[in-house]
Amino acid sequence: MSHLTPIIFILLAVRNTEGAVTPVVTLSPNWNNVYSGDRVTLSCSVGSVEEDKRGYDYYTWYKDGKFYMNGKSRTFTANVEDNGVYKCSGRSGIYSDPVRLHVISDEGAVTPVVTLSPNWNNVHSGDWVTLSCSVGSVEEDKRGDYYYTWYKDSKVYMTEKSRTFNAKKEHNGVYKCSVGSGVYSNPVQLNVISDAVLILQTPPDIIEGDSPSLRCHSKNKNNNKIYYYMNGKLINIGDTSQIPNITAAQTGMYKCGKYIQDRWKAAETYINVQGEFYFYILFYLNDLYYC
Repeated sequence: MSHLTPIIFILLAVRNTEGAVTPVVTLSPNWNNVYSGDRVTLSCSVGSVEEDKRGYDYYTWYKDGKFYMNGKSRTFTANVEDNGVYKCSGRSGIYSDPVRLHVISDEGAVTPVVTLSPNWNNVHSGDWVTLSCSVGSVEEDKRGDYYYTWYKDSKVYMTEKSRTFNAKKEHNGVYKCSVGSGVYSNPVQLNVISDAVLILQTPPDIIEGDSPSLRCHSKNKNNNKIYYYMNGKLINIGDTSQIPNITAAQTGMYKCGKYIQDRWKAAETYINVQGEFYFYILFYLNDLYYC
């Protein structure tokens, strides 16, 4: 079942300093997540019986920032193209607060994917990082920023497809995104490390069959050899270390080390190699969730 979140509206006539009334958008039924085929009514009200009796052209509606229609209300059968952010205005030109409508396709919604660029979940403070949300569809990925909602540590973070930033400690957290369908991506952890000379960087998710690269990253650049270890055993010497066709048996503690200013420095991280079956279960549960 989909999570149908009720929207509670208090229809108070809010007047600005010049006496104009701020209109209010209501959805009926009172849910912002609906299925394709559900009947939905959008209404605009200024909380005044006399003003609400005004003619067709008194109310102007906008969807995703563009003109949508004239009229006090509209009832329609929801389709995926009705996904969007709606607001209305009266003759005064004052806009209502926006209301988002999510229409979930009967054919199954696509699960978005969060990507980090560069593809490391451990970064130094000051490194540049890009967070991106994609549904793998050229047409859907052309949608405006309103189509994407990001969450950081379960709180709304931004409404953009992607963001590039100079990493700081406050960027530490667990990120996920959702698209117009209301389906959420899997979470991705970003660790911004400010006090370590050396950090070991790995991709955020490693699945059996992947060939992940490990990188020993230091703000102090030199050409000294870098040593890579798995569970205490040396596995490679080089700038980076790639593990071809990794298996679940290679889950364990990984470490890298090098000499910096004649002192041995090392960093380690635990890598959990997730089996393909684990991801089949995730996708299956996701399908059940939206059944």
